[in-house]
Amino acid sequence: SAASPPDLPVYATRLPPPYRYKYELRRGMLSGKGELRWAPSADGRRYEAQLVGSVAGLRVLDWKSEGAIDKHGVAPTRYVVTRLGRNAQAANFQRASNRITYSGPQDEFPLVPGTQDRLTILMQLAGIVAAAPQRFGAGQHISMFVTGARADAGVWQFNVLGVESIDVAGTPVRTLHVLREPRKPRDSRLEAWLDPARHYAPAKARMSNEGADASEALDLLLQPD
Repeated sequence: SAASPPDLPVYATRLPPPYRYKYELRRGMLSGKGELRWAPSADGRRYEAQLVGSVAGLRVLDWKSEGAIDKHGVAPTRYVVTRLGRNAQAANFQRASNRITYSGPQDEFPLVPGTQDRLTILMQLAGIVAAAPQRFGAGQHISMFVTGARADAGVWQFNVLGVESIDVAGTPVRTLHVLREPRKPRDSRLEAWLDPARHYAPAKARMSNEGADASEALDLLLQPD
C-alpha cells in the first residue's frame, strides 16, 4: 500500500458531448487505425470510454473505462487494458472505501477526488480546459492523480505549452498543446494537441515511455470525416 498522494487541486469541468473519432495510428515505421469513443449516458451521470487501435491487422491498443460523472468530472469505477496474447488487467476504483485496487498486483492506492485512469485523462483534460479556457494559457499546469491497470499510479502534471497550429489531413488546425513529462525511468510521457473545435478531443497525441526506444512511441493523428 502506498503513501497518501499529495493534496491535489480539483477543477470545474465541462465534459464533452458524445463523440467517436477515427485516427491514423503510428508506431515506428508501422501505421494502422485507431478509434477514440466517449459515450456519456443521456442523463449525464455515467459514461463509457474506449480507445482501440490496430497495426498490421494486430490489435495493439484496447483500453476501456466506465464509471460515473460527478462534481469533479469523470469518476472511473473500472479501467481494463487488454494486451495481445495476455490476460486483461484492470484497475478498480473502490469508491465506498476510497481506494484503488488491481486485478493482478496486490498494491493499493488511496482514491482522491479527481483521480483518472490513462484513458479518461483525455476527457478530463478536455473538460477542465473547456470549463475555463482563459485560465489555461502557456505556462499553466493541470495536475491529477492517474493510474494505469498495473498499479502504475502517481501524480501527472500537464504543462500547457500554448496554442499551436498543426496539420490534420492537409488542413491547419489550431490546438492547445499540453505535455506530461516523465518523472522517473520507464515513466509515461503524454503529449496531446487538444482541438477546441472538437470539444478539446486530441487532434494528435503521442504516448511514450522514458528511456524506451523512439520506435516504441505511439502516435494518434485525427482523421476527419
